Amino acid sequence: YGDHRDLHLSIRRQRQMCIRDRPNVIQITKRNAESILTALGFQVLEYNYVDDIGKDMVLDVLYEGEKILPGQKIPMNSGLSLILGNGKR
Repeated sequence: YGDHRDLHLSIRRQRQMCIRDRPNVIQITKRNAESILTALGFQVLEYNYVDDIGKDMVLDVLYEGEKILPGQKIPMNSGLSLILGNGKR
């Protein structure tokens, strides 16, 4: 019992970032788009409305303030913003 041994342990946390293609949710309703995006592991953080006759229709999707296109690769669990029509011309 007289031996004192030091044990040094290094733990590396490997964060695996899963990348997904952004699905095409343009011209579908806010409700359907949100369901699709959350089911695929994305988060809808913000809704912005612009003048467009299609009320609650998705016009664009933003990631980190930049427009992203369908099929563009973004990390899962990313926060997205949806640009929606407000029903006005």
